[in-house]
Amino acid sequence: IILVSVYCVLAHTPFVSATLNNEYHLDTIRQFFIAVIYSRCSDLWFVKNLIIYSILSPIILLSLKNRLVSTLILIGSIALIFVYPVGYESVLKWFPVYYQGAILGYLYNKAGHYQPIVCKSKTEEFVFSAICLSFFLLAFAGSIFFTTGMDIYRLLAPLLMWVIVDLVSADYISDRFQVKDWMKYTFVIYCSHHIILNVLQKLVVISLPAKP
Repeated sequence: IILVSVYCVLAHTPFVSATLNNEYHLDTIRQFFIAVIYSRCSDLWFVKNLIIYSILSPIILLSLKNRLVSTLILIGSIALIFVYPVGYESVLKWFPVYYQGAILGYLYNKAGHYQPIVCKSKTEEFVFSAICLSFFLLAFAGSIFFTTGMDIYRLLAPLLMWVIVDLVSADYISDRFQVKDWMKYTFVIYCSHHIILNVLQKLVVISLPAKP
């Protein structure tokens, strides 16, 4: 409510509203409360989605116990967001990412401990890392040139980076890694990063002249 209120005030302030993109129009009480319910003007929409996924967690856990069923659900949910256009904050939009993490988390919990990817030789490790890095760069390039490329990038990037880091620093992670104090403030960073980035992006747009 606070963030939507701030956006509403700025959007209706004459000398400020001209510099806003005005993606959301908050001209009526109904529009204001819709923005609050759908968590617009902030990143808390993702928290709303997590709450919905948590409510569905018993069904999700049941599906994870069958690998064929979980694989079909993952493939089907990915296909759905490509065939059926949904909003960026939609629960359907982010379900493949969440469900992919649920599959990995379920398998990890079954293992009961950290299991790094181990290659038989340095050459095999280098080749595997190079392949993963190539796929990562291709997915990143696709996210720039194609609309659907960003969805593919969001799915592949965490997995590929996880594998690469695992290959390069498995010994450090399993033996010497310790959680630092700043790593415990992930929710604060998550809630504030979008506001900071928006301000910086707007300053860059205002400061740099537009090229014809």
